[in-house]
Amino acid sequence: NEAACDDGDACTVDACDSATGCSHAPVDCDNENPCTTFACDVDKGCVYTPLPENTPCAETGACVGGYCQRDGQVLVPKGGFWMGCNPALNSVCLGNHFKTTTLPQEFVQTDAYWIDLFEVTAGEYQACIDAGVCATPVPMGSWYPCSLFEADQGNHSMSCATWSQALAYCAWVGSTLPTEAQWERAARGGCETVDAPCQANMRIYPWGQAVASCARAVMADIDAAPVVGCGAGVALPGGTRSPAGNSPYGLRDMVGNVQEWTLEPFDNRPGIAVHSSYPEPDPTEYRVYRGGGFLSINTTTIQPWYRRAVWGESSSTSIGFRCARKAL
Repeated sequence: NEAACDDGDACTVDACDSATGCSHAPVDCDNENPCTTFACDVDKGCVYTPLPENTPCAETGACVGGYCQRDGQVLVPKGGFWMGCNPALNSVCLGNHFKTTTLPQEFVQTDAYWIDLFEVTAGEYQACIDAGVCATPVPMGSWYPCSLFEADQGNHSMSCATWSQALAYCAWVGSTLPTEAQWERAARGGCETVDAPCQANMRIYPWGQAVASCARAVMADIDAAPVVGCGAGVALPGGTRSPAGNSPYGLRDMVGNVQEWTLEPFDNRPGIAVHSSYPEPDPTEYRVYRGGGFLSINTTTIQPWYRRAVWGESSSTSIGFRCARKAL
């Protein structure tokens, strides 16, 4: 078996064949990240060293924190991560609801992709309406206002867009909505961002394992007045909890502020094939949204592995979006 062939070298992939015996292929550490150099350590495995800040990348981009930023997006390099809730670290995923929606935890690989640094703002969506491309959302009833209809909230995260309206905006800017796998990896980081073993060290939150609070995420706070939005009562402009709440790739508000649409229809027990594909759009289906928002009072619902779904043509003051696209 493969355990018998383990040579103790983290820079090799060990395999055992009944005919030829043990083989030890070199690990490929190249994750196509233009902002790091890479090497392999026999004890640690792949090691990535960030290039100096503002090193040029991707023609017009610049390296920030070891990742390429360009035109308001961040390049997430190809690689893998453990998707879903790990019951060994987080007993909440053993609840009946989570057993069918987030388990078993899976190792998922993604190709490199670009994803928005910030959530799309009301002002950006208004520009799409003004261009005659995007439709004006119709609020479906809430105690809280849609940012688009508030005169002083053009720089606040967009809310009240349906799934198809969000998809139309992303297409207008040359992108699409992120798949669930793209969204969760962007929020929690891939295996290249944590120490080995990856599964045991995957972040519960974008910033690590520390429980969510208003210091890191725009959420509900029972000690604030009003309770929602850390006392603000609404979703806020993007990045107000940066850098404390940033994801490993520097993304802002991956949890909190507004929840975010993803591309896939909801399925009860996700599979790798679903996460890796780009399904045909069908707004009549239930669509997944992630990340918790300014109304989230439960620290579980603000964890990146947490999945919820709603009819794709519904709108909510607590649901917004960001866009993503494949790296060419």
